[in-house]
Amino acid sequence: MSKLGKTAWWRETPKEEVEETAGENLAGVTSGGEVPGRASQEASEQKMPEKVPGRMIFYQVVILFVVGCVFGTYWEEIMHLVTSFFETGRPIYESRRGLVYGPFSPVYGIGAVLIYLIFYLPRVKGWVCFAGGAVFGGVLEYVLSVLQEWIFGTRSWDYSDRLMDIGGRTTVPYMIVWGALVFLVARWICPFIDQACRKVAEKKLQWVCVGLAAFLVFDICVSVAAVWRQTERRMGDPADTRVERILDRRFPDERLQKIYSNTRVAE
Repeated sequence: MSKLGKTAWWRETPKEEVEETAGENLAGVTSGGEVPGRASQEASEQKMPEKVPGRMIFYQVVILFVVGCVFGTYWEEIMHLVTSFFETGRPIYESRRGLVYGPFSPVYGIGAVLIYLIFYLPRVKGWVCFAGGAVFGGVLEYVLSVLQEWIFGTRSWDYSDRLMDIGGRTTVPYMIVWGALVFLVARWICPFIDQACRKVAEKKLQWVCVGLAAFLVFDICVSVAAVWRQTERRMGDPADTRVERILDRRFPDERLQKIYSNTRVAE
């Protein structure tokens, strides 16, 4: 037989060589080596954001509510200073607080929490954040305005004189701003707060969030009671209980007018 025939490319591989090659591949896998086709899969899995644990959701909801409330208060106050300057030639301060204690505007706090739950946790795509956020913001403003007027007989905003208003409770331009805001919060603010919370010791985070939540519940209850009692005074109802007399003494109309400067009685 010729030398060429002995070294032909189609010769069968000896059984011992096959077993040796398989053993090397298995050793590579067990020692951390890459398996063909798995590298791309692992890379794609690493890009997926981690799911938020149940208890962490509570912590992040509390923090986002506080951040949203504070941001909304100062944002509206600054915007009013700017717009009043262009309209009158001098900046005019107007309180935009929504609660009697602290610089909190619950409308923005509720909005931040809903953005977190609806757009961040499900990992919604960017264009959905913007488009859905515009609708979300418009519906939120409209519903909260209706509820405030129905419960307290007052309105904190009236866009009847604005471009493309919807019932005076929201406008199309504001809905576009809401879309951009939802995109920003869902794609940047929420991930930042998520990562920041994971770096803090859970025990400390728990005490801080529980304390904030307890204070906010107290603040909301007192604020609702004070505004409700103001509505009763406006209707001529006397203070019949001790709680009502305390509310009349601690939160008279003059004080509430300073806190809720932009609130108007609905006609």
